[in-house]
Parts: sequence; C-alpha cells; structure tokens
Amino acid sequence: MRALGSEDEATEADAAWDRLQRRLDAQLALQVTDEDPEISSAAKRLRAKLLRGEGTWQTGFSYNDEVAFGRTQARVANQESVAADVKRCSVGPTLKKTLNGCVQAFNGVHDDLDAAIDRTAPGAERLTLEALLAPLLTLLEAHAHRNEAKPAKPDVSPEGPKILP
Repeated sequence: MRALGSEDEATEADAAWDRLQRRLDAQLALQVTDEDPEISSAAKRLRAKLLRGEGTWQTGFSYNDEVAFGRTQARVANQESVAADVKRCSVGPTLKKTLNGCVQAFNGVHDDLDAAIDRTAPGAERLTLEALLAPLLTLLEAHAHRNEAKPAKPDVSPEGPKILP
C-alpha cells in the first residue's frame, strides 16, 4: 500500500508529466518535417518557445521547477501569436493533458498531505509531513497572486477550452 502524499505518488506524477512532455516533443519533431511549410515553420517556432534543450530538457527539472515550467509553457501557448501555431500543429490536447496532469498530481498530493497532517499527532512524523507540504505551499503562494490578478475567462471558441484561464 502506498502512503498518502508519498514519494511514490510524486514520482508517478512526474513520470506522467515527463511522458507528456516527450509526446509533445515527438509531435513537434514530426511536424518540423511536414511537407506543408506553414506547419513545418509553426512546429519549429513552437519547439523554440515551448520546449527546452533538444526538446525534453525540462523533464529533468525538480518537481517545483516542472510545475513552474508547466505554468509558463501554458501561458506562452495561450499568447495570441503562439496560439495560432498551437492550433496549426494540433498540439493543444497534449498541452492540456500536460497541465491537467500536473494540476491533478499537485492537488492530490496536497490534499493527501493535509489529511495525513490532520490525523497525525504532534511529533516527528507530523514534522516530516509538514516538511513535505512546505514546498507545495511555497508554490501556491508564488502562483496565487497571478490567479487573483486575472479572473478566469470561459472559452467559447469551437476549438475547445484554453490551456490556462
């Protein structure tokens, strides 16, 4: 049985995020070779704006840095000039899965740690759980002000929901 908020859970979430980042890299690498010069050019621009290194360098980031990178990646993908390339290359669904997976994993671990702390008596075990929760709270603090500044806008476009509100 896996412990709530365990390292195993974080490792599984990280593996899923890394897999989706590799999928995005592969999709764009394939489209760089497309016969349509507009798709090829769009894929090249997206690789430069959404990926690091040779395309998967971001998969080696720490958990906190991956969350921050994912948020930046989604914000860049929603910029008007980049969104057209995202649509042209049909990578919106992969970007959305990447962000949703990251958010779900973060929320799950956060909720599990909160619940475990509530059930744990003061002492060494509780201090360990609180230490595990601390970086997640730091991430929340760092990103909370961004969410307050811009209320979410519903997406009513035929292409579907935006990657980030």
